[in-house]
Amino acid sequence: RYTALVLQFSRWLLTAGWRDGLDEAGQEALSQALYRYARQMLRRDEKRLNKRGAHLEENDRARHRTRIAAKKMRY
Repeated sequence: RYTALVLQFSRWLLTAGWRDGLDEAGQEALSQALYRYARQMLRRDEKRLNKRGAHLEENDRARHRTRIAAKKMRY
């Protein structure tokens, strides 16, 4: 059963079956160049990190949220 599952999953990935459930926005996101998508994601994460960093000195919770935002940006 495991082998059959792995083979079916591989076929699904290779035939791009995972794209069938995407809406129009998802299809459009996949059609753009990778560097453009990556740049958008980095800008979004940078904004989030800057927003969290503005409240860095307020309390422990704010510092914790800033650390988590930084970790997400790193990965």
